[in-house]
Amino acid sequence: MLPHWIEDAIFAGRLWRANGRNAARRWWHERNANHLHVLSRDPPLVYLWWGKDDYALQHELRARPLILLYLFPWCTTLESLPGIAAEIQKRRTRFPQHRHVFLCNEAFTVEPLRAAGLEAVFCNQNAFINENVFHPLPGAAKEFDAVYNAALSPYKRHPLAAQVRSLMLLTYSYAGTHRGAYEEETRRVLAHAAWLKDSKSHEEKVTPEQMVAFYSRAHVGLALSAMEGAMFVSMEYLLCGLPVVSTPSLGGRDTFWDDRFVIVCDPEPEKIAAAVQTLKARQLDPQFVRAATLERVQQHRETLRKLLAPVKADGFACPWPPGSHGPFTFANLRETGRAILRGQS
Repeated sequence: MLPHWIEDAIFAGRLWRANGRNAARRWWHERNANHLHVLSRDPPLVYLWWGKDDYALQHELRARPLILLYLFPWCTTLESLPGIAAEIQKRRTRFPQHRHVFLCNEAFTVEPLRAAGLEAVFCNQNAFINENVFHPLPGAAKEFDAVYNAALSPYKRHPLAAQVRSLMLLTYSYAGTHRGAYEEETRRVLAHAAWLKDSKSHEEKVTPEQMVAFYSRAHVGLALSAMEGAMFVSMEYLLCGLPVVSTPSLGGRDTFWDDRFVIVCDPEPEKIAAAVQTLKARQLDPQFVRAATLERVQQHRETLRKLLAPVKADGFACPWPPGSHGPFTFANLRETGRAILRGQS
């Protein structure tokens, strides 16, 4: 088995040849980074995204009983399980003191993961969004029928909102999923919408508090993709008291759905628009939407508490701190590992 830094160098060379120097330099700079939240320093317990390299963190804490809680940022397929199991076996071989736990966004993935020899529980990522940050704003004026907060990427299917008459759009762009032709078509089809956050890059961030102010101006939140992860935004809508119109989807965002304030309809513009009007007409109390959602959220938080009860982690608490579910937690893993060690010394 090659040293990990040699594997990195080989991959960087391949990336340079395939996509150019800038792509390789960016990957090299970010290769030891991940969306990560430290839940406890003693014992070390971290929550991070599966699919990005975490060897740097595990190497720094190789002599400690590190527990890694992985979330899936994209929907998990049965076909992907052998590859996941092989990756975990590599980690177990290299770092035998570490424990790897998958927090699954969809219930059907738990047993196949366990059958592959992995530790997994049904514990949806959206259960840990901080409800003290995302909440209804009392007395806020509703200016728009619906809001859609989504990257300008084809899988988000913005044109399905074409017949929503009063529409607020909050957008950003990721280089990996952005397509110029899709953006051009979306801007044409949704020219009538109010593009209140029209970012050209995912680097142009707004704070969670600013996002709450945007949500408060709409009656309904939209979730229009057919496949992605659990869609953090869908939970932000609910915690802010917005009912949701969704299309059928894979990835786990439906875990906290309730027919009283969520309508799942066919991916057709006229049906999306009709569902928005139906939910708007119900005049639902935002606090009712929020409270009913939090009842289901507590079940998933309790699953994790029970899982970790024997560990007696020093700083573990639910929900995570503000912003910890999104890009505000992109951290260098090597530096994080060293900081944990300093905290234990």
